[in-house]
Amino acid sequence: MSQTDTHPIRKGRARHKLTQEALGRAVGVTKATVCKWEQGQALPEPAVAMDVAKRLKIPLEDVYASARVA
Repeated sequence: MSQTDTHPIRKGRARHKLTQEALGRAVGVTKATVCKWEQGQALPEPAVAMDVAKRLKIPLEDVYASARVA
């Protein structure tokens, strides 16, 4: 299983039946941005991360899980 499949944002989206596009629209970012978060290529800004955590009902720390950003 890839990191993308196990990332908490991906799991939360699946649990709530949201596409990357739908989550992105809900928090004010693009589908590509959500994809980058799930792949560990980018991190959401703090205010957006809090919104993602609230919408997906996951801990804020999980939003930042597995980030590989330098």
